[in-house]
Amino acid sequence: MKGANDLYNIVRSGLRVTGMHTWGDKDIDNFMDIIEKASKDAGMTPDEIRAKRHVFDHAAVAPRPSQYDRIKRLGMMVS
Repeated sequence: MKGANDLYNIVRSGLRVTGMHTWGDKDIDNFMDIIEKASKDAGMTPDEIRAKRHVFDHAAVAPRPSQYDRIKRLGMMVS
């Protein structure tokens, strides 16, 4: 994922990601992987992660139905 280190550092520092452009379901998996790892490395609780309300865009053909629970658990918004 291009920019993965930058995204990791943004999330780990406690900032909220908005306007993240995704290009399919695998990209969404990668985005959620980074959110989970960076948040864990920062010591965030599940409630703190959900409170960020991270956002990703271009969800016309994604996410997959199997991703819905994870998106909900992370408190993410989709456009």
